[in-house]
Amino acid sequence: MHETPPSLSPIAPDKKHSSPERTAKFELNRLGKGVLIVGAIVAILGGLLMSAPQDNESFKIGNITGRLFAIILIPYFAGWLSWRLSGKRKGSGNLPLIVLGSLFVLGNIAILVSAASKKLEQAELQASALEKAQKAKQSLRQAYQDDSDLPDSQIINSFNEIIFLLEDMAARPGSNDEIIKQETIGMLSEIRQGLITYSQNLKRFEAEVSLHASDLVSQQVIADMRATIQKADASIVELLELYDNMETNIKLRFTKRGLPISEINRFLPSFDFNNIRNIANIYQLEHVYMKEADALLALLQDNWNRWEYSAEDDTVYFDDDALIEEYNYRFKKLTMLEEKAAETHVEYMRNL
Repeated sequence: MHETPPSLSPIAPDKKHSSPERTAKFELNRLGKGVLIVGAIVAILGGLLMSAPQDNESFKIGNITGRLFAIILIPYFAGWLSWRLSGKRKGSGNLPLIVLGSLFVLGNIAILVSAASKKLEQAELQASALEKAQKAKQSLRQAYQDDSDLPDSQIINSFNEIIFLLEDMAARPGSNDEIIKQETIGMLSEIRQGLITYSQNLKRFEAEVSLHASDLVSQQVIADMRATIQKADASIVELLELYDNMETNIKLRFTKRGLPISEINRFLPSFDFNNIRNIANIYQLEHVYMKEADALLALLQDNWNRWEYSAEDDTVYFDDDALIEEYNYRFKKLTMLEEKAAETHVEYMRNL
């Protein structure tokens, strides 16, 4: 009796494995296209937001182009290279493009958010700076208008406000803004110190000097008055040099610190040099006045025994006509300088 052999499972025919689909060109899926579109938008916005207002159009275009290259072309090239290395398989290359593109986009968005936040903070600082500057300017204006005994203390306080304001302004260490900030503070501090010295010497001049002959009781009194005048004049000359040469001094300061000429030229318009020259004109008149006052007292000192004062008719008499003419000439010139200084001061206040 023969046993029936066990039935065997039929042998399956050989299966033919299909080759992956290839593409002639690198194809992006919807997500990849979306990443690149968002990247383009971020690149353009970044180029616009990160450009400074003074930058020219060529610089802005270059900035945008560079961002487009970083955010779009680099991820696209990575995806294309992955597609080539895979043997041009359909759909390959999208993943590295999406991952790398997303990282670039998110990174740039973070930078833009940070930059926007800094710009907002800077705008708030500038608004605060403008408000403080207006207050300082008003304080300065009030100080010049004030007829009190100590107007210069208010002017000095105004400079203090401006210097404190600059010290509070944020600037990245080592940046051009930091150099500008430091040198501007240094320059204003020099002017402030000059004003302090000028104010002190002017108070002494007003308290100790008299051009009225009745107060010139001895040659020593005249010598002391002339010393006070010369000291006051020296402080005026110091201020005059600071104001008169301010533009040159600013350029020299910034050049020594290695600031580019383009950056110096960008910063210079923030100074109102017309107004500064008007201030210099005022100090120039004061300088001439001090010189003439010293010359008048020198005339009386050098010719001490050749003149006398009559209290009865409030007149100075000389024993020589030439001395009378010189005395009258210098006295009239001093009067004219006082009138000119008053006119210049009023004109300056109108334009302040």
